[in-house]
Formats: sequence, structure tokens, C-alpha cells
Amino acid sequence: MEKRLRSGPGLEDIPELFHCIQMRLSIKEAARTSVLSKSWLHAWSTIPTLRFREAYMSVVSKELEREMFMLVDRTLVRYLRDDIPVKSIDVIIDIENQESASFAENWIRPMAIKSCLQELSLGIRRSSASLTLPDEILSGKNLIKMSVSSSMIDSVWMTSHPVINCLSLRELDLQYVHISEQVLNDILSTCSLLVKIQLFSCTGFKTIKVKNLHCLRELRIVSEYVLAMNTVLEISDVPNIRSFTFIAKPLPFDLDSLVSVTKLSLGHMIVDDAFVNIIQSKFPFLESLTLDLEFWKLECFNFTCVTIKQLSIELDQFIKPVNIKVYAPNLIFFHFGGFTMPSLLFQATILEEMDLNLFLMRPLIIDESFFLKMREALTFSRKCNIQIQITKFDDIIPSDINLDDLTRRVPFPAINVPQLTFRTFREDKGLGERLPFFDALFTICHPKQVVAVGDSNSKHNYFSQLMVREVVEKKTRKGYCRDYLQLVEIRRHGDEKWETLTNSWRSFPEGMAHVPSLEFKLNWR
Repeated sequence: MEKRLRSGPGLEDIPELFHCIQMRLSIKEAARTSVLSKSWLHAWSTIPTLRFREAYMSVVSKELEREMFMLVDRTLVRYLRDDIPVKSIDVIIDIENQESASFAENWIRPMAIKSCLQELSLGIRRSSASLTLPDEILSGKNLIKMSVSSSMIDSVWMTSHPVINCLSLRELDLQYVHISEQVLNDILSTCSLLVKIQLFSCTGFKTIKVKNLHCLRELRIVSEYVLAMNTVLEISDVPNIRSFTFIAKPLPFDLDSLVSVTKLSLGHMIVDDAFVNIIQSKFPFLESLTLDLEFWKLECFNFTCVTIKQLSIELDQFIKPVNIKVYAPNLIFFHFGGFTMPSLLFQATILEEMDLNLFLMRPLIIDESFFLKMREALTFSRKCNIQIQITKFDDIIPSDINLDDLTRRVPFPAINVPQLTFRTFREDKGLGERLPFFDALFTICHPKQVVAVGDSNSKHNYFSQLMVREVVEKKTRKGYCRDYLQLVEIRRHGDEKWETLTNSWRSFPEGMAHVPSLEFKLNWR
């Protein structure tokens, strides 16, 4: 027995065990294991998962960019030269010129044809030259996942006819890639085991054919550019699809093929009664609906769905005040984003379960009605997070707010607001002088925490200064919110320690005057 133990394999003889441990660590921690012993060093130098993304994201200078590019190049050349197996590669690179593009093409091709490669993720962070993917990019027989992304349109090309041997491909993710219509549809027709497809702001095609994909569960097509928005989608025989996103226009496909969808996201659509009727009738299993809308032709959005649990509505343009009525007995989350505060109406049976999220982008009119609608919306939720984004205070149309009348009409402030977030992007000083903003806001609700997010390029966080002046510095005025505000604490966003503010406090604590994001904790009586 003793002899068999001595002659049997030890941990030093199982490099796969070292690889398994190193793959579970961060890049820095995994690299440090190489100093433990020769076996650990050998394992680190032959690890089958090459992860360069994390290190690349920390690069901050041109010199480090070049060093990182050369490190990637040397590593991949060594793996190819020594025929070291690679199962997964995840890299971000910068293409400074055509020479660096050629470097990348030289190692992408031999890496892609490796029979052991299962995952290929390539990101182009900045590009001064175009990168043409080699025809062999899809030739790996065991390739399961491929992701190619760029930060610029038309900087990555995939137009010549590829060698498609990846019949086991499960996930295809292309972002800002110029791909020809023939190449795209050849991939979709050949790789019948695809489970997830994402095409984000890709160009080069007008028609997408998604057919006979029985394993497909998620399809996401997003077009950001006007020229790419008129995308025609031909979809059929996808019986197991569950998640479908189509942010383009118009709505050119037969929705009958999407009867199994439970998560639906649509954008750039024209919203009228016919559109609402289609959504309500074509998706019997719908649980989540997101509408990112540009054209609104309804005075009232009446929506009925007994299966839906999450509903999100985003209005991309300034539209006259919107009335939204929802009958959804299983609704647990509702989000609204837009330029104006809507009138909301939900059935009473869901009030104790639903979370509400309001994101008011650049509201042009902040008047008494604005606050009354917000207070009414808070009655429909057990928890509500509110975000108010103001680009420029001077853009807000002046309006008188009668605080005495507002107090009479709202005798009890809502206490179901865990966080209220303000975002501003320009340094203006007009809101506080013209509008008793915080008096009105804290009359309708008592948030537990306020986050003031300013422009990182600005010298001051004006919303934080406004909070200090309006809430802390001024003397208590009987009948308004300060009668109930007992204690205010402040900290930098992300810090653990809070600092208590007092009525005699006049300036920011040391180091906080120029912090772009500050948090206030409000303790109410």
C-alpha cells in the first residue's frame, strides 16, 4: 500500500488541477501562483483559457497600450508555436494602424482553426484602421461561443464567405460589425443549434432570416443608426424562443412565430390602439414587456395582461402628459422613463407587491401638478426608486408652486422611497432661486437616501450644494418638510463612513467640494 502511494501520481502530476484553480482566480491572483513552484509556473504558462480583457481595461496610456498589444501578440505566438491547447480566448485590443490590424489577423486565423477552441471573444476598443476577420473565424469544429465587438461602426468587417464548420455553435454575439447579408444568413442557416443570437448596431444587411432554429431561446436585434433601422426580419419555426428584442423600425415580421415569448422588448415603434391590441393578443405567456418609444399616438395607454410581471415604458421624445392605465394582477415591477410625469392608474389588488421606478429625463415643466402626479403614483407601490435627470436648470419653464395648497392636498408624505437620485450635467444656478424644489418634493415624500450625481468634468456638484442650502442651512420654516427632518448624514458615493451635518454646517467637508457623486441619508421624525 505504501509503495503504491509513493509510486502513484501526486498533485504535481495533475496540471489540470492547477488550471482549474487558476481559472477561478482573478488575473492578478492567478499570475501570482506562478511563484509557488515550477509546477505552478508551468501551469500558468500553459493555461488553456487566455484572458486579456481585465488587464486591457486597466491600460491608461499609449505606451501601456503598445506594451499590452505586444504581450498579447507574444503570448499567442508562443501558444501557436508550441502547439499549446487553447479552449477559450478573451481579448480586447486597440488597432492603431493597418500594421497592428495585420498583426491581429495573423494570430486570429490560426487560433480560430484550433480544434480545441470552444470560446472566442474579441473586442476592438479603439480603431484607426479596419480589421477584416479571416474566413477561418468560424472553422473551429468545437466552437460553442463567438463574440466580436467594436466601439466604432464599420471598423470590423466580415464580408467574404467564411468556412463554417462550427456546427456546435450555441451563442453568436456581434456588436458594431459590418457583415454581409449572405454571410449572416449562411451562419444562421448552418448553425442549427444556436441558443442565443445578438446583433447590436451591425451593418451590411437589409434582411435577417431566422428560420428552423428549434434550440433558439434568445434573439436580440438592436439598430442605433438611421440607415440600419429599416431591417426586415424573416422569422419562423422558432418554437422555443423565450426572449425577443427588436429595436428597429418598422415592425416587419409575423408575430405569430413568437407565441412562446415570455420576455419582449420593442423600440422605435409607433404606438396606437392597433399596436396595443397586437401586444395584448399575440403573446399569451408574456411576463416582461419593455417599450422604448418614439411615436406616441394615444391619449391614454390602456394595457391589460394577466400574465405580465414586469412592465417598462420609455418615451424618447417630449410628449404631452401621458395617462397610463394598467390591468395586470401579477405585476410586481413598473418602470417609466420620460420627459414628463405621467398619470398612473393600477388596480388596487397589486399595491402591496409592486415596485415602482420613475426616471424623469430633463423635465421641462416642474409645477404643482408634477408633484401631485408623483405623489399619486407613490400610492400604487410598496417601494419606489425615483431618478430625476436635469441637463440644465435654466431649461425648466418657471412655474409658481403654492406650498400651502400642496400641503393641504398632500397631508401625509409617502415613506416608501428608499432612494431618490438627482443627475445634472451642467453647472447652472437657477432652480433654487425660482422654485422651492426640495420643499415641494419633501412635502410629497420622505426618501431615506438622496444621491446627487453631477458632471465629472464640472468644478461643483450643484445638486449637492442645493441640498445643503435648501435642506440644511436654512432655518426651519413651520409647516414644511424641515419640521420633520431630524438628522442629515453625508458621504462620498461608495464610502462606508457617514458624516453628520448640523444646522451650523456651512461648507463641504474637506475633499468633498468637487466630488461628482455624494450621498445623503435623511432621518425623519
